Amino acid sequence: MAAKRKTAGELAVAQIIEQMSEIGVEPDAKEAALLSLAREVIDHIAVLQGIIESEGRMQVTRTGVTRVHPALVEHRQQ
Repeated sequence: MAAKRKTAGELAVAQIIEQMSEIGVEPDAKEAALLSLAREVIDHIAVLQGIIESEGRMQVTRTGVTRVHPALVEHRQQ
């Protein structure tokens, strides 16, 4: 069975924890909570980027109106 690939958020958090470890510190409870939130946001952004890459930045509605893809709007708000 193939090993599970780490998400962008997991990689970013692992890098931060590694850098902290190099200077001899570990995240406390508050920092761990913030790192968990950061992981979630980074992973959410990565999903949105994938949608935008596959579907494009713009959409054409059934009535022929061109508009910004909702995923792009959400991405900007992150």
